[in-house]
Amino acid sequence: MPHVVVHMMPGRSEEQKDGLAQAITRALQDSIDASEESVSVDIVDRDNWPDFYRAEIEPHLARLRKTPGYSY
Repeated sequence: MPHVVVHMMPGRSEEQKDGLAQAITRALQDSIDASEESVSVDIVDRDNWPDFYRAEIEPHLARLRKTPGYSY
């Protein structure tokens, strides 16, 4: 607890992904007092973003804490 999954289009380097995972970990430590040991982060590249958006984001827009500024 907590486990964060980030889905994004391919193209970021492994170093960028590592930096993102570290930033997410720090944010969780700062915002909800999570210990570093309790945090896990997975980063998943999605080749067809419009399909992913329609299946996984659009149906849940009402519950998102931060909504995207785009649609498909």
